[in-house]
This record gives sequence, structure tokens and C-alpha cells, in this order.
Amino acid sequence: MTGDPGSVVERIRKGETILDEDLSGLDCSGLDLSGARFVEVTAWGARFDGARLEGASFTDCDLSESRWKGADLGRANIVQSRLSGSDFSGVRAPQSRWIRCDLSGADFSGGDLGRASFAGCRLDSAVFDGADLLKTVFTDSEFLKNRFRSARIEKTVFQKADLAGALFEGATFSNPVFLESSLTGVDLSGASLPKIQCDGTNLTGADLTGCMLSLGNFRRADLTGAKLDGATAEKAFFVEAVLAKASLKGARLSKSSFCRADLTEADLSGADLSMGQCAGSVCLRTIFSGADLSLADLSHADLREADLRGAVLTRTNLHRIREDRALFDASGRALARETDPERARAEDFVPDSNEPNHS
Repeated sequence: MTGDPGSVVERIRKGETILDEDLSGLDCSGLDLSGARFVEVTAWGARFDGARLEGASFTDCDLSESRWKGADLGRANIVQSRLSGSDFSGVRAPQSRWIRCDLSGADFSGGDLGRASFAGCRLDSAVFDGADLLKTVFTDSEFLKNRFRSARIEKTVFQKADLAGALFEGATFSNPVFLESSLTGVDLSGASLPKIQCDGTNLTGADLTGCMLSLGNFRRADLTGAKLDGATAEKAFFVEAVLAKASLKGARLSKSSFCRADLTEADLSGADLSMGQCAGSVCLRTIFSGADLSLADLSHADLREADLRGAVLTRTNLHRIREDRALFDASGRALARETDPERARAEDFVPDSNEPNHS
């Protein structure tokens, strides 16, 4: 049943809630529906192109395949509603809230979603090409085969989001946050991602070749098999991260921290790790050939079968490393700092259990 737009507008202006009605095919294009309240409404294929819907609310509605091109949904609340296949291209929806909605296949191309929040939503195949996502928050939402081409991703938060295979070509980033999310196999090559936050994020097989990652946080992240060749990640935080078989050839990693990280079979040939912190890291069969490790701390690192031929080891801290079958140049190693006997004695100190307690 197609509703009468004029009647709907008049009821909304009177403060009436539109409840449990079939408004499929309703055309409210260009109308002012600010503050409207729709509850349990079915409106398949409804048109809201260019409509004003500031502060409107939609609860338990089925609005599948609806059109919202250029509509104003600022501060709108959309709760537990179906909007699969809907067209939101060019929508203005700052500070809007989307809670447990089905937005699979929705098109937000060119939309303004600044400071909007999406919680528990289904966003499979949703398109955000050219969208403004300034401080937009996505939490516990389902993503699959999404596009963010040329999108503005500034202080945008993705928490527990599966973005495996998402397309970010041409997107601009500033302080993006990916917490406990998945970016498996994502191609971000050449992107500028300073101060990126990826705590606990899965970046297995991701392509970060040539990326700007300075001051980034990759604590506990999984970068197994990732490509970071030529990347700039100075002062980045890779503590407890997994970089097994990752490629970081020629990467600039000065002053970065890899403490307790797993670098098994990683390739850091020619990388700049000067003044880096790698204490307690696992570097089994890791390639450091030609790398700059001057003033780096490798104390207690596991360097068994690692290749450090041609590496710069000027004042590199090799305190108590494990080095079975590791390869060094004698001349280069001569400039390193070996195990400190006094520090070793302090580490091995065991208090006498028979010593009186004077506390």
C-alpha cells in the first residue's frame, strides 16, 4: 500500500508516531520530516531523496531498497531496521546513530557521516567511496567486500571489524583506529598512515609497502607474511607483535620498539633499526644483512641462525643473546657491546631465603 505523503507529513507535524503501517513505495522526496518517528513500519522502495529528516527515528522498520540520495539525516536514530540495498549516496548524516541495522549492500558514496556511530550493524558489501568518515565509529559490525575508495578516514574508529579484502584505493587517512579488527590481505601500499592504531589487529598478508607508519601502534598485532618493504615506521610500537616471515626490506624503523616481538624468518635486510628496541624478541633465521642496528638493544633476543652479515653493529647491545649458528662479520661485531657481566650477575641474583627479613 502506498501512503499519501501529505497525510504522513501532516501527522508527523502533529507529533504523531507512524506505527505499524505498510508504506511501501511512499515518495517523500524533498519533504521536511524533521523529528519524525517511525516504528515497525514497512516501506520497501520508499523514496526520501533530498528529504529533511533531522532528528528523525526509525525503529524496527523494513526500509529495504529505499532511496535517500542527498537526504539530511543529521542526529537521526535508526534502530534494528532493515535497509539492505538502500541508496544513501550524498546523504548528510552527521552524528547519526545506527544500531543493529541491516545495511548490507547500502551505498553511502559521497555521504557525510562525520561523528556517526554504527553499532552491531551488518555492512556486507556496503560502499563508502568518497564518504566523509571524520570521527565515525564502527563497533561490532559485520563487514565483507567493502569499498572505501577516496574516503576521508580521519580519526575513524573500527573496533572488532572484519575488513578483510576491503578496498581503500585513494583513501586519505589521519590517525585511523583499527582495534582488534581484521585487515587480512588488505592493500594499503603507499598510503600515509601516521599514528595508526592497530592494537591486536590481524594484518596477515597485508600490503603496507612504502607506507608512512611513523608513531603507529601495532602492539600484539599479527603481521605474519605482511609486506612493509620501504615503509617508514620510525618510533612505531611493535611490542609483542607477530611479524613471522614478514618482509621489511629497506624499511625505516629507527627508534621503533620490537620488544618481545616474533620476527621469525622476517626479512629486514637493509632496514634502518638504529636505536631500536628489540629486547627479548624472537629472531630465528631472521635476515638482518646490511641493516643498520647501531645503538639498538638486542639484549636477550633469540638470534639463532639469524643472518647479520654486513649489518652495522656500532654499540649494538648484544647482552645475553642466543646466537647458535648466527652469522656475523667479525669486524662488525667488534663494535658491538657484548654481555655485561655486572648486569648478568644482577639478573642471576637469587635472594638468600635464610636471610633475616628486616622489613
